[in-house]
Amino acid sequence: MERLRSFCEIVEAGSVVAAANKNGVEQSQYSRQMRDLEKALGTKLFVKEGKFLRLSRDGGKLAALTRAYFEALNDLAERVSDGGRAVRLGTAESIMRWILIPRYAELATAVGARIDVESHRTERIVEKVLNGGLDLGIVRADAVTPDLESFEFPALTYSLLIPRDILPDKSAAGLRAVKTLPFVLIDGDGRFVRGVKTLLEKNEIPAQVVARVESFSLATELAKTLSAATIVPQQALVEFAADRFAIAEIDGLAALTRPLSVIVSKLTAELRTHAWRAASRLSRLYCG
Repeated sequence: MERLRSFCEIVEAGSVVAAANKNGVEQSQYSRQMRDLEKALGTKLFVKEGKFLRLSRDGGKLAALTRAYFEALNDLAERVSDGGRAVRLGTAESIMRWILIPRYAELATAVGARIDVESHRTERIVEKVLNGGLDLGIVRADAVTPDLESFEFPALTYSLLIPRDILPDKSAAGLRAVKTLPFVLIDGDGRFVRGVKTLLEKNEIPAQVVARVESFSLATELAKTLSAATIVPQQALVEFAADRFAIAEIDGLAALTRPLSVIVSKLTAELRTHAWRAASRLSRLYCG
């Protein structure tokens, strides 16, 4: 048990050195405990990459199971004492800002617990759900792996916003007459970027990129500041004043739609039952 707790502390801190500094333990003690644990289990838990350690495949499985085990014990103790625990949810910043936060109180009531939300890229969310760093996540449906159970969640659809001051008659109907369209481009997801570029080319929109950002929130703020066009989730339309920006209808925009899923780990299902309940309730809240 002591070695498993030390293992979790190292995984949480990111390295033996960081864990030792954080918890006031000698590095040699942690190193010895990990050697003992690897010997007892007959497998390597870490793989050395230069000066850093990363979890092996078996190490990732052990991290998920061990975290779930200790959390299940804590959960039991809290229930016995009429306490509660927060549900840790990972998702993209745009989903957090425009989908979860507006309904946070309703969401917490439906789930039956406080929701601690973290913003990460899809790959990181999947990794943290699998290794126990998160209880559940909201990710692209195409990122769901066989180790994950998924629940339905509304898809993200997108809109093209154009400043009215560069449109003839201030109307989106004048888009074809615009010779150069200043454009704020999302540069984080390669596939989405390619989809946007293809969309602009097919519709012969003369976009000139004036900024590249990694989040829709930044794209929204820069589009307003620079008076530039951008493509954002439809939920973000509330950020754009109707007298300043027009919504342009163009062919193929629906192709950018991203199906989403709520995910939990199959590996720790029996121990982390609260995560499954939360995922199911979250799905029902948004999908009915």
